[in-house]
Amino acid sequence: MKWLVAALLSVVVSVAGSAASTCLESGLPPENRSYLQDSNGQELALGLLEYDWPSARLVTQIAAILLEEQLGYHVSFEYRTSSFIESLRQLAGCAEGQGTGILGPGPDGVPRTVQGDVVRPCSAEVRCHVALDSPVGRNEFTQLAFRAATPFTSPEDVGSMGYFSEQNLAVSSTIHAAAYEDSGLALDYYLTYNQSLMNKYKPLFKPTAYFDELSGVDRAEIFECTDAGLEFTDPIKMAAYVNWTGDEDGVVRQADGSYAARCPDGRFWLAPSCRHNASECIPTFTSGNGWLADAFMQWATHHGIPLAIGISRSSELYVRHVSQFRSLFIWWLPDTTLREVSPLAVRLPVHDVREWAVGNKRTAAAGSAVRKLVSADLRVRAPRAQRFFARMSFRFQELQVLLDEVGSAEESEEEAMREIACKWVKENGLTWEGWVPRRTDCDAGFGLVNYQGDFVSSLESAVSCKPCPSGHFSDWTNTSGGISGGSYVCVACPAGSFQALPGKSLCDDCALGHAADEAGATECGLCDVGTFADQEGSTACKSCGDDTWTTKELAAVDVDQGHGSNGGGARRWIEVRGAVSKDVCSCVEGRHFWQGQCELCLEGATCLGPTNLTLDPGFFAFAEDHNTVFRCFGSSRRCPGGLPGSCSPGRDNQSLACAQCLPGLHDNYDGSCVMCDDVDWLILAVLASLLFLVPSAVHAFTLAMQLTPVGHSLMEVTFGVGQMVTSAQVLVIMQQGIQWGEPFIRLLESLEFVSLDFLWRIVNSVNCVVSFTPELRFFSQSLLFPSIFLLVPMATHVVYVRCWRQGQTQQFHLLRKTLGSLSVLFFIPALSSLLAPFRCDVHPSDTRTMQVYESVECDFSGSHLRMCLMGGVVSLCLLSFLVFVFWLVYVELPKRLEAFDVEFLRSFSFLWARFRPGSEAFALFFLVRNAVIVVSPLLPSSFSSLFFIKFVLYISFCAIAFFKPLRTTATLYLELVIHVGFMVILDMGMLFMPQEDTSFVMVACMLVSLLVLLVILLMVAQAVFQKCRSTYRKQFHFFISHQKSAAGSLARLFKVELSKCGFRCFIDCDDLTDLTRLFSYVSQDVETLAVLASGDFLTRKWCVGELVTARLHGVKTMLVALPDFTMPDERFVASYTSLAPKIKELAVYGIGMAEIHETLLWLGTLEKFDLQWLSNDPIPEVVSWLTGMRGHSPNRLPLTKNSSASTDLSVTRVVSNMSECLILCDTTNMEAMAAAHVLYALLGVKMMELSMKTTLRILLGEDEVFGSGESQVLFLCTAGCLEVKQVASCLVQLNLESSWILPVLAEDSFQIPTFHEAKLSYDIEGVDMERYSYMLEAAFHEISVPFTPRSSNARQLDLQAKIIAERLTHSHHALRTKHITSSQELAGLVSPMTSSGEGLQGLCEDVLSPMSPVPTSPAEESEAATPAEEVYLEL
Repeated sequence: MKWLVAALLSVVVSVAGSAASTCLESGLPPENRSYLQDSNGQELALGLLEYDWPSARLVTQIAAILLEEQLGYHVSFEYRTSSFIESLRQLAGCAEGQGTGILGPGPDGVPRTVQGDVVRPCSAEVRCHVALDSPVGRNEFTQLAFRAATPFTSPEDVGSMGYFSEQNLAVSSTIHAAAYEDSGLALDYYLTYNQSLMNKYKPLFKPTAYFDELSGVDRAEIFECTDAGLEFTDPIKMAAYVNWTGDEDGVVRQADGSYAARCPDGRFWLAPSCRHNASECIPTFTSGNGWLADAFMQWATHHGIPLAIGISRSSELYVRHVSQFRSLFIWWLPDTTLREVSPLAVRLPVHDVREWAVGNKRTAAAGSAVRKLVSADLRVRAPRAQRFFARMSFRFQELQVLLDEVGSAEESEEEAMREIACKWVKENGLTWEGWVPRRTDCDAGFGLVNYQGDFVSSLESAVSCKPCPSGHFSDWTNTSGGISGGSYVCVACPAGSFQALPGKSLCDDCALGHAADEAGATECGLCDVGTFADQEGSTACKSCGDDTWTTKELAAVDVDQGHGSNGGGARRWIEVRGAVSKDVCSCVEGRHFWQGQCELCLEGATCLGPTNLTLDPGFFAFAEDHNTVFRCFGSSRRCPGGLPGSCSPGRDNQSLACAQCLPGLHDNYDGSCVMCDDVDWLILAVLASLLFLVPSAVHAFTLAMQLTPVGHSLMEVTFGVGQMVTSAQVLVIMQQGIQWGEPFIRLLESLEFVSLDFLWRIVNSVNCVVSFTPELRFFSQSLLFPSIFLLVPMATHVVYVRCWRQGQTQQFHLLRKTLGSLSVLFFIPALSSLLAPFRCDVHPSDTRTMQVYESVECDFSGSHLRMCLMGGVVSLCLLSFLVFVFWLVYVELPKRLEAFDVEFLRSFSFLWARFRPGSEAFALFFLVRNAVIVVSPLLPSSFSSLFFIKFVLYISFCAIAFFKPLRTTATLYLELVIHVGFMVILDMGMLFMPQEDTSFVMVACMLVSLLVLLVILLMVAQAVFQKCRSTYRKQFHFFISHQKSAAGSLARLFKVELSKCGFRCFIDCDDLTDLTRLFSYVSQDVETLAVLASGDFLTRKWCVGELVTARLHGVKTMLVALPDFTMPDERFVASYTSLAPKIKELAVYGIGMAEIHETLLWLGTLEKFDLQWLSNDPIPEVVSWLTGMRGHSPNRLPLTKNSSASTDLSVTRVVSNMSECLILCDTTNMEAMAAAHVLYALLGVKMMELSMKTTLRILLGEDEVFGSGESQVLFLCTAGCLEVKQVASCLVQLNLESSWILPVLAEDSFQIPTFHEAKLSYDIEGVDMERYSYMLEAAFHEISVPFTPRSSNARQLDLQAKIIAERLTHSHHALRTKHITSSQELAGLVSPMTSSGEGLQGLCEDVLSPMSPVPTSPAEESEAATPAEEVYLEL
């Protein structure tokens, strides 16, 4: 029971509390009220803005009660202001500084502030949603200007408050009564204030006597006239004042030309009637921003009223000023602010609407509309509140009564207003119930929705309203047959109409050029290009045709003013969307209208669509066939472009691509055709003469050069000229693949003089005699001109033989040389000319014509077929020439070299004269390369042909760079530079050429990539194979490590001896082609490292590196210690870096000092053989020790001091009456002894090959050196050998009558002795120095030959031995006859010898010596000698 009582008590308390917080007993309590939602979804109360006057505050209080208790909204009083513009800002959501100070539209129609700035749109969150009792009537311009500046956020006017506001100039009842009692005149009439009028009728009456003077007003409480936003600074109102009153003294002109009120003291504006004396002015107060101040000014001026107008700084100050001072003031109704002073309105002339409309405010002010303003978003956020405000209305008398009650109330004004507002709500329910809308009373722009928020069309299922979305409109529906039973529902806009904004009551029809094919469109789609809509409300755009049609209009194009244009006049066709007529339809760009269809515009033509086809310069089309376009290849200037059928002057427009001139005309340089004149005949005669003179001059030059030796410089000049001509010809070929631009195209055109096409174009004057058909021209160009070039030298040679060589040899080899030179020189242009029928240009219409003969189509019929057959037959001649060159190089040349056929070599020197011996095959390589370059333009695309040319140049460049086939270094480098230049030109040109065949490019890239990968795989496979092979079978048995300067000849001797035993030996002179592979040979490719350790062996970095590599990789090492070698000790190892400073360079090969020190100490553990070359030959013993074949020595001649002891090999060479050949060397020099043994081994083989009847032996001591036969001595000259007693003793024993000495230079450092008065400059004990000098002087008159086993490879030594053997076969002069004491006689001896057969060997010394400057590639050093090398030396 207790809990029930408690529950009842809580209910009673709750109801009592709720009733206490609401005005109406049935009002909704705060907890049941709802909030609005801001843009961020936060709760937002419905904001009310109060104007700072009683009527506005009272009606706002009434609206707040009904909004809270009947509509259920949370309400807040957000802002209070007396400024109308500020109320607009708050309702529009303007941030600080936005939308302030708007006066109205400026001269250009743009809304402006009081400072003249353009108004900025408002974008802040709206907090104030409604402003009641808004003085719209007297601020109409301000409202319009604000709406123009902020069209989307400007407040919405939802109707009148039901009454008008009255504003008047007023006077207090007290002042009025006093004046009436004194004079009987009423101060509530405007003429009473006109002192001039009063002076006429009432001279003693002064209206100003009833008012206070202006000096008593505190100026600080009055606005300055220049403050922003006041009526005094409104430029529009002040301009109207000046315009209708003419009082320019009452205003001041601003810097921008506008007007503002002139206030002498800065606070009060003085009327003209009292401006001369401010004390006679009546103080007049207004409030706000100067309400009716401009009207007061016009009234004062028009009617002579002495006003001093000021604006109170606040409404409180305004009330105080009116109450304290006897003054005039503004008075408005409904209001109770000035109730205590009982104002009386000053009666003015009746209001004239028309005058006020134009700014003339001479008459009284009219009642201004008082309206209700709501924020633009209230319709969406609170539609019921918006409808409530739209219905809300009061009567003037009713509101004034309420205001009187407020004014007479004892409590504060705020409390009185709340009580009176609540009282009115309670007593006038029937009035405001019509204001409160039902939830289903939808306004226009809204529609019914159900509980789920979905739009419905019947009231039965509807619960509220919501704005219609975009694409819909609200339509009235009446379900009960009466107005009260209906509402608005949202309906989708039908097809052909649209609505872009939500909350609208109508849909707009689609404009012309637009269409909407579905209902509910938010916008009409713009007709796409190629379609149009010629009716409003279209549901679909009409098509112009298929995709070849479009819509275009001729539009003006802005022209850059900086180029001197007037900015207009330029027009062009542009594609447009939204076409409104079929007349706009035309062909798309790239097509032209032809025979009722939009035909495709080919390359070379310009088709804008609406106009006819026009040709670009360089293109041609027949007038009767616009669809077939030809490019004017060659000279594009013959086709000027324009309309079809246009050609340059003098050309036949019925010929394909304007290729032919009209009869009687010939080509001109500018593309036109001109009449023949005398200059053409002169050019024809001169060129015909040159056609015969040039070949004759070439052959004459060949004949003349046979009598003059060809020097090195002249040879380079000849080769350079040939390379220049060939380069020019290749550039002409390259021109066929790329459309080069300026200025490079000019260079290419200037190089065309080397082509037969150019010759024909030069002699086009022959057209003046007879008109050549393309077939006849091709025949002349491909057969006639080459025949002339070959027949003229023949005729020249016949004349030469008959006139200058009567009865002598015919010298046909010179004729062959000339013909061959011309054939090689013009091989490229001749082949290019013959391939002309197969080189065709593709025109935009896919028609193919010959590149050279533009009027012939490439269809393999008619003229083209005959030209193809002719070119193919003549091309067999060039193919035969290539076969002939192949036969010469690979078949005939080796035979002729063996036979020393010098005449053959000279006849065909045009092929191989510029190549080094052994590189004759490059003559054929170059011809084939050139032929491939010429053929490459026949490939299907320009890109593929240029790619192929570049690929051929890559191969040629690599081959030339690797084999170095050219004779001179200058021509070699020149050829490489030419290749690089061509490849750079091609690379740059291919970047700018059209990619007409991208598939070929991709295939080429793939093939090159695969080739690179294949090379990499092959290299890896080869390395793996080498590694596997080196594991089981080494490439070399021995690696002979030695110091070249101390044991080079000895190392060569060991290789010779070990090779006889069947062992493969590595020696750097023969087998090392890449220094970086030196250590890899030691580690991977040899079984045994044989070390010839000389005195300085351990100070050479390469030698030490070989030792370290052998130790680290476990290679067997055997040490042969020479006499001056000392085994390293601890002291040597400690100071090693100072003894061998360059040893640190081995670090780049991964060899450090620690490994080197360990290797030096490791030497003491190796097997060692101490080599001492005293009286016996130690070589067999060393070889046996190295090979492990004890007791076995190679098949060689034992070397003893006694020639009779010569057995074995020497014995087999002895025949009856043999001459003797002795090898004399310095026996004290181990290197000299080794060189002698090497010469002995190699020379013995050559002597057997030549079947020489000569005994060969080495002199080992001071034995008797002459025998019964002729003695021939091969004197091995080494450094210091002439001062050795053994050498001197042997030489002085020679028989002067039967002996012959051939100096053999075995060392590069040997110096030929000088003789002073036929004696040497030194003495040798026990030697007849006079005879010794005599013998040496006679010996060195013989031309020496080189034999340097220390620095030469096996091939060079073999060739040197062969030369020595051939010198031994020639007849010789005895030593006595050789003794010539004068250098002049010596010079006379040398010349005949070089011109005889001995000159070959002498010249070989220079070429085949290791000191020769002629470069040789590593590959050539390992090849066998060829006879061509020797024969070339003779040439």
